[in-house]
Amino acid sequence: MNRMKAAAPPNGNLKDQNLASNSNLQLRSGQFQYSAADQQQPQPPLANYTLPGVISYLTLEFTNLERFKIMTNLEKSEMKYRIQQLTAEVNSLKFLNDKQALRITELEERLESAKTEDHDDQGSDQVSTESFSEKMGQTAPKSSKNAVASKPADYDIPPVDLAILRTSRQKLNRSIKDVFRLLKPPSMLARNVMDIPGSEHGTNQYDELLDIPTQEDEAKNSRIESMFAKYTLNSDDLLVDQQASFEEDSNNIMGALEEDNLEEVSPANYQRHGLAEESDTETVIVDEPEEAKLLTIDESELVNSNPEPPIKLGSVVHVSAAFLTAAVFKPFQHSFVIIQDKTLKVWHRSTQILSGEIKESFTDVVSAFYLEKKRVLLVTNKGEVMLIEQKPDLEILRRVCLHKEESLLFNTASIVEFTRIGSNRVLGLALTGTDADGQSNILALEIKVAQKVSCKPLANFDHTSLKVSSKVSALHWCENMLSKQHTTGLPKSVLPKKHRKLVSVDEDSLLEFDILFAHDKLLRVNLALKEVADLYSHAIDWVDFAEGYALLGTESSVSLFDLAVSRVVLTQPTKNGSQYSLLYKDSPYVVQVDNEIHVYDSTSREVATGPNPEGGLVYCDGDFLVVHSKEDVKITAIEGTN
Repeated sequence: MNRMKAAAPPNGNLKDQNLASNSNLQLRSGQFQYSAADQQQPQPPLANYTLPGVISYLTLEFTNLERFKIMTNLEKSEMKYRIQQLTAEVNSLKFLNDKQALRITELEERLESAKTEDHDDQGSDQVSTESFSEKMGQTAPKSSKNAVASKPADYDIPPVDLAILRTSRQKLNRSIKDVFRLLKPPSMLARNVMDIPGSEHGTNQYDELLDIPTQEDEAKNSRIESMFAKYTLNSDDLLVDQQASFEEDSNNIMGALEEDNLEEVSPANYQRHGLAEESDTETVIVDEPEEAKLLTIDESELVNSNPEPPIKLGSVVHVSAAFLTAAVFKPFQHSFVIIQDKTLKVWHRSTQILSGEIKESFTDVVSAFYLEKKRVLLVTNKGEVMLIEQKPDLEILRRVCLHKEESLLFNTASIVEFTRIGSNRVLGLALTGTDADGQSNILALEIKVAQKVSCKPLANFDHTSLKVSSKVSALHWCENMLSKQHTTGLPKSVLPKKHRKLVSVDEDSLLEFDILFAHDKLLRVNLALKEVADLYSHAIDWVDFAEGYALLGTESSVSLFDLAVSRVVLTQPTKNGSQYSLLYKDSPYVVQVDNEIHVYDSTSREVATGPNPEGGLVYCDGDFLVVHSKEDVKITAIEGTN
């Protein structure tokens, strides 16, 4: 202030100078306060992106994209179903056209024949007209001899029976609707993923993807009526009150299909509301090429789609062996034995490999099995098991492997190979015998084939343990559950304790196989556990075995039984006078022999047939059939077509 006063002019107005200085100070003070306030005002904070927030956003986007992909796939499935429906309608129209064209051709031929008869004999016009009217189910107006017979009109054409197709289509429609209803996700009312603000109880925008018009709504707005529905679902007669012919309907349908391009039913042409903003992320939707191919199958491919049968009957070899003087035994490892009177012959497939004389007659032998190296195992009905071996000097030698069972008379036998090491092998022989009281017994033998053949009993079951009271009719070796657990072939010290106490060191083979036998029903006996259980509890008359299958026969039907799963996989009625047998070549087949040979697969489809004028009893192997007729034995080769 002193400086300001000193600088002021001495003769100036002192009051005015003081006012000016005060105003300058206030102005400077206000400017200072304004600038300080500007400096103290905080800057707006920058946006913070946290990891949980980014993950939540990406998860939400991924969920939306996956939901859209699922909806699109559902749309594609519905469009494919719609295309299949239209294709079915076209096919039904073609079917009806073919039927009616055939009917029209037949009627035209009848009309031409009637006109020809009228032209030949003018005096019979009236009779011909009435006869023609009666055939068509209508009465034609009478006319005089000189008048021209009026053309029959509005004849009733018998309707095509499409009840089965109609029922199938209705069931298919209901099933597909149920599938789409189950695939439809619930609307997320409590948690609207896309439109969280302002939509507490509403659906999000992607729920509108599911609001596709139903087939009933489309049918109301469609320009053409379904031909299939017209001729199957309506109650009107086929040709009553219809002005257009089948050809006109066909042209209308085909023209409409050409106009209605598939783009009209594509998922892209459905209008969706609330999808203004789209994500830049690309969603890849994998098409189903196999399903698309099913919709483009040509009719010629459908006609020629029957696959080639897997097997066929080949060449036939005839062997002179009359039914009354010879016996043919079931094959074992592609070889079988024929005994005619007292002459034994062994055939391997269609080639004879052994022949010679034996002491036993064909009526004394129950079973015969070829053991290689010109050895034959014979089972007689007198309780004997013998080895027949041919020496280099062609003399037949007889050797008893098991001494005669005084208390048993054998009637059935079955053989299986346990193990093989080079030319040495161990076989299992199961026998059924009848004791003095007429009760059935099962005897299991172990036969070791090396330079010498030895035989040892494995197990013996009487009628009490078998729970049978009459004769056992069939035997078969079958793998048991222990073999499926890979416990077979192990030494006794390696086996679990619960198995170790059941068998001895030499009885490891018992762990691999069970014996199946037929006694009014099919039963299984476990040699290791000494247990008998029902395998098929229904009554049967006979049974035949091959590999893991059994053919169960009654008076009215035969059934193919899978031993692995213990259930019937095929049942078909029997034919009077026919013989049946089971064949296994990569898969099971049922063989029926009467005046022809018929081979059926597991779907009851006939895959092979051949002549057999004399009939006879049949035995099957994987490579051939043996039919023993009255005059001879026919060996028919079985050849694979693959």
